[in-house]
Amino acid sequence: MPTQHRVAFITIDDGGLSRTSEALELIKRADIPVTMFLNSPAAANHTAYFKAIQATGAHVQNHTVTHRNLKGQTYDFQHKEIKDCSDRLEGLFGARPYLFRPPFGNYDGVTLKAARDCGVRVSLFWTQTVHEGVVRYQTAQKVVKPGDVMLMHFRPALADDLIGALKAMHESGVTPARLEDYLPRST
Repeated sequence: MPTQHRVAFITIDDGGLSRTSEALELIKRADIPVTMFLNSPAAANHTAYFKAIQATGAHVQNHTVTHRNLKGQTYDFQHKEIKDCSDRLEGLFGARPYLFRPPFGNYDGVTLKAARDCGVRVSLFWTQTVHEGVVRYQTAQKVVKPGDVMLMHFRPALADDLIGALKAMHESGVTPARLEDYLPRST
């Protein structure tokens, strides 16, 4: 994500596997700016948990209904996955998602067209992943650069992942920021 500011972004995907009170309390107490890319069934089944994170200023964005690999699927299938997720998330959280992350980062031209046709302004990926507190860099440089997007998931070790991401950001001289503050809401 190009930016002149020394900031990076924390994003959390899925929602169905685990939702720990430790991660929720850490986000709240440390005022960690996060963006959630949720699957709509998980969001519907655990709405109160995600609303508690949303209350910190976090946004809820689209990660499809079924979390299937979209690449190679028909336009109709992909459009339905994205549109139905946005419709459900808007109903649950009061704002229509305008960012999208395809499951597994797998997409094709059809995915991007379907996303645009569903009102998505930006399809997003990541530059680092964090799992069980360990940052996994996708480049030889072991540094978080301004504009980097860090990916983690709602898993049992999410609190450790958040701490690992914050530590890596601090060591790299960047500050966590809310992703949506650096992206256009409309075109």
